[in-house]
Amino acid sequence: MRRRYPPYGRLLAKRMARPDTWRRYWGTSPDGKRVSLFVLAGVDAWRLGHEWIEHRLLAVSAPDSDPTIYDWSILAGHPPILVWPCGRCGSAHLECLICALIRDGCERVLALRPRCCIRYLAEEVS
Repeated sequence: MRRRYPPYGRLLAKRMARPDTWRRYWGTSPDGKRVSLFVLAGVDAWRLGHEWIEHRLLAVSAPDSDPTIYDWSILAGHPPILVWPCGRCGSAHLECLICALIRDGCERVLALRPRCCIRYLAEEVS
């Protein structure tokens, strides 16, 4: 059974299918060939996602759902994936999210945490 995309994932898939439009999004390289992809997680993820959706390429990991039930493969091939905690984001939720991202082909994930940024590499995570 195929898993469905996370919230905003279908919109992200449509945008990713049109590389000629990538330059309009925040975090895209000057030549328009590389993008910054965000996963918003935490209690304020929906609110921030609603504010950011027009200018950033993102998906949401809602705090009230299990991130492992989603297909995160739409983010694969565009390292690093930036996990942006929005408000409280429990360690267990964040760990499940990162495992799901790596499971679905994301090779490098940067998780922004208070006072630090944690880098996860697929070859180092089981």
